[in-house]
Amino acid sequence: MKSKANQSQGMLIFRITQTQMFAIGTLKVREIVPFCTLTALPGSHPTVVGTANLRGVTTPVIDMSMAVGYRPIPVEERKDCYIIVTDCQRKVVGFMVRGIEKISECDWKSISPPPDTLSTKALLTGVMNVDAKLVQLLDVEFVMANIFPLPNDKLHPILADIDREKLKPMNILLVDDSKLARRQLSDALDSINIPYKVCNNGLDALKVMKEQASAGHPVDVLVSDIEMPA
Repeated sequence: MKSKANQSQGMLIFRITQTQMFAIGTLKVREIVPFCTLTALPGSHPTVVGTANLRGVTTPVIDMSMAVGYRPIPVEERKDCYIIVTDCQRKVVGFMVRGIEKISECDWKSISPPPDTLSTKALLTGVMNVDAKLVQLLDVEFVMANIFPLPNDKLHPILADIDREKLKPMNILLVDDSKLARRQLSDALDSINIPYKVCNNGLDALKVMKEQASAGHPVDVLVSDIEMPA
């Protein structure tokens, strides 16, 4: 039997308005909980509506509707909302959404680039149709970076000269469907003058790897998102 592990990925589909549906990969999701009492977090980003104590962990909660450019969810409507608890970029965060639709197996080949007409295009990695409805796939890393930007000194690696020289001759391939992740990885390697190649999906990466191997220069280091689409 042929494995489908590299062809599909579970996607959590949710609503942030009455009609707009979005999705994120299930590998980023820890749990889903009903809306609960929040504690205000002074000085936080406008989209952070407070913190919740979830399993003993103080977790910032973001109004996902506001984070992607829609109207904030009114306070009186929050009681009917849900919090998607995610683990992304080594940070546990809750996203408040209006409703959970379902978890759907997504064939990466069915994902299309976001059309120019979508106001949320910059926040998306693609779009797909589920039950004849348009579902927008969120670039969670991009959303997070807008709310919790990393200081410059955290974006650039610090290596000893000997370690840097060991990396320079290596054939390094960066693969990620997130535009932000690709930029961060590229900036990090550029900052220490390490050459690399970059792809935005698994098919292109496989093509590059085959070409490099045929040319006698196989890829030595592959840096990839675990949810990389084919």
